[in-house]
Amino acid sequence: MDGCGVIAAADLGGSVLTGINGNPLGVLARQLGFPLHKVRDICPLYLPDGRMVNSEIDSRVETSFNRLLDRVCKLRQAMMEEVKSADVSLGTALEAFRRVYKVAEDPQERMLLNWHLANLEYANASLMSDLSMAYWDQDDPYEMGGDHCFIPGGNERFVRALAEDLPIFYSQTVESVRYGADGVAVHAGGQEFRGDMVLCTVPLGVLKKGTIDFLPQLPQRKRDAIQRIGYSSVSGGPLLVALVAGEAAINFEMMSPVEAVRRVLDILKGIFNPKGIAVPDPIQVVCTRWGKDRFTYGSYSYVAIGSSGDDYDILAESVGDGRVFFAGEATNKQYPATMHGAFLSGMREAANILRVANRRSLLS
Repeated sequence: MDGCGVIAAADLGGSVLTGINGNPLGVLARQLGFPLHKVRDICPLYLPDGRMVNSEIDSRVETSFNRLLDRVCKLRQAMMEEVKSADVSLGTALEAFRRVYKVAEDPQERMLLNWHLANLEYANASLMSDLSMAYWDQDDPYEMGGDHCFIPGGNERFVRALAEDLPIFYSQTVESVRYGADGVAVHAGGQEFRGDMVLCTVPLGVLKKGTIDFLPQLPQRKRDAIQRIGYSSVSGGPLLVALVAGEAAINFEMMSPVEAVRRVLDILKGIFNPKGIAVPDPIQVVCTRWGKDRFTYGSYSYVAIGSSGDDYDILAESVGDGRVFFAGEATNKQYPATMHGAFLSGMREAANILRVANRRSLLS
């Protein structure tokens, strides 16, 4: 983005290294000499009239929210078999406990509680009403520790470094993948590309839409897993980044860019104008529409009602006796919805492809 002679990079997709302790992308950044910019820990909240939220009320509501989550987790542990057979949404369970324990009945406290719920929706790219109570947090034990960081200059720097000297065909939209005992044939842009094996890394949203024909079609087991795993969108606009999640993200994608900018500016003016700080019009605006993008149809996966971490493993399974392999964040049960999860899945499948290739060479 370019404004007033100053050029800045802003990631429109995945942007944050979520914990750099043990994170392979953190290691890669250090190996490549990329600096890391730490995301600040503090997160001040403001009311619509521009006043900062009272710290005591903020702390009280946050504690209440965490207790609600704890109660849901205890219920799940006590009734796991029942929950497995009749899964309900996390949102339904939280709202039930909120009413029973009379949490956040004051309007301002309810507004703050809604912020925490929206933040959880952002983390999962999902409506609370769609998240599985049984398995929504199944990846928590594997969470990376340490600071959350950006890469100055954007994650494109990773892509450029990793793709150096690799042949890449641009503007070639994959239409079909034919596979069998004699290898694979990928049809894209009126051309046919043949090989022994193929690695499919398209987003889960594309697989859900069925815009790529697999011939023969994927096994029913895999098709069922594709439909069970949730996939929704988080939209935003840099360089002042406005992240919009849950139902708001769905509504955001229906707005015109002009209306979306007006809504964001109204919020900023409500915060800063009472302090005598004028909010200027933006130099440039970019609004993502991941849910409508035909190359994504969403942002990242989540464990929907009726799904589980097992579906991620099923999606990761190769098909065609080692002809078609699958990678991407939605194939990584331990690290879904993360950049490092996608990266690790690619490393996993590279090893799987090499193993199959070596086995075939020994048999030939």
